Amino acid sequence: PLFAQIRNDGAVYNNASSGLVSSVRESTGSYLLTFDQGLAGCVAVASDLVFASVREVSVDVPSGGNNRVRVVSRNVSGALEDTYFNVIVQCVPTLAGTLTDESGSITPSEANP
Repeated sequence: PLFAQIRNDGAVYNNASSGLVSSVRESTGSYLLTFDQGLAGCVAVASDLVFASVREVSVDVPSGGNNRVRVVSRNVSGALEDTYFNVIVQCVPTLAGTLTDESGSITPSEANP
């Protein structure tokens, strides 16, 4: 899987990353991470690395298969706030071609509605 640990200023923390091309703090509590592959069919999860206070860290994988995720951190009041965080992206291989079963062939869309 692709992953990274990111500091509150947007830099990689402790050299911990795999597949990460760049990480940028766009503004308070908002980070844009670029990976070395398209992220169509991928899911991402982020969590706070700082346990001294409570924050909600969320991540969005935009549709369209680009190679970026946006991570947003908010404090308990809902205000954007910088933090250290983990992010992991897991990608599922897309179905290619046609699958066949005992009754004949099915298309990938039929296999995964």
